[in-house]
Amino acid sequence: MNLFEVHWEDDGAGGEEAVVTEIITILTPRGRYNVELHLSFLRLEGQATDFKIQYNSLVHVFVLPKSNQPHTFVVVTLDPPICKGQTMYPYIVMQFETDYMVESSLMMNENLYSTKYKDKLESSYKELIHEVFTMILRALSEKLEAYKEMMGDEAESGNGHEWWKGRNGMQSQNGHEW
Repeated sequence: MNLFEVHWEDDGAGGEEAVVTEIITILTPRGRYNVELHLSFLRLEGQATDFKIQYNSLVHVFVLPKSNQPHTFVVVTLDPPICKGQTMYPYIVMQFETDYMVESSLMMNENLYSTKYKDKLESSYKELIHEVFTMILRALSEKLEAYKEMMGDEAESGNGHEWWKGRNGMQSQNGHEW
């Protein structure tokens, strides 16, 4: 089994579901989860807990490379937040290896692909794992915008938004702020 799979399954009720499976480290809520992207929801399946998150509760996705580290964070904001015990989590912070390349092809019903996802999904992917994950998440959720780190001190605009990057620091952690 590959570390990253893109395939389509029959859910037994006559419908099809998109599945992207990867055991990844999630920093918030903490743990290692199997991540599945279905046609209408995102599922995080861990050893002790499972989360089923509808795409209409996803607000933004941020791709944040960590400077001088081999990881890139993908932050998904949620409204309403997910609950684990009495703790509310308005963000899901996923950690991906920055240089890990994925080569996978999309296997799905040709009719479904041509009618609904032809402009949003590609038939095959050969890119960095965090980029493939955010592309598929954005295509399935149909409303998310991905914000990436900008190079330099210039403003970047797209999709009707304009933002600036600035450095910030708190104790021993450094980051970028828009």
